[in-house]
Amino acid sequence: RQLARVAREMAERGPRFTSAESLEAAFRELRDDPAIGSVIREIDRAGRDLSHVAARVAETPIDSCDRGARRLVRVFETHYLAIQIRLVDVDRRGFSVLEALDSLYRASAQGVTVPPAMQQFGAAVLDTTSEDGLWRRYRSAVLDHAAAWEGPLQLCGVIDM
Repeated sequence: RQLARVAREMAERGPRFTSAESLEAAFRELRDDPAIGSVIREIDRAGRDLSHVAARVAETPIDSCDRGARRLVRVFETHYLAIQIRLVDVDRRGFSVLEALDSLYRASAQGVTVPPAMQQFGAAVLDTTSEDGLWRRYRSAVLDHAAAWEGPLQLCGVIDM
């Protein structure tokens, strides 16, 4: 909330940064901040972990509720359900932090010629609407993960579709 408030104030009063270097330094500091940086790293890590698991589940041949499918269901029940609360937190905190950082970035960059590397950082990490951005990659991984588990869970009667 505080980041969003600062971004609104900057949009209303104008940017506080006189150069691209000071803007980059400020965002480096935010990236390295234990609270903010950990949220960004958690989104990235969760997305990569979900993609990895989805790929492993999807490459497991399953056409009935056989021993392999039942093993996957046990893995799902034991491991995935345990991290579901963490993923809900990543969804809730992650989006609000990235959205606030993106607003702050856009408000800060007014009147400053932003170097290409900083523009790439803005698009790849902060922009929640960018198809190639961190948030969209994470949400895609969540959906791919859910789709990968659908087959074994349906075949073994854990879910009905």
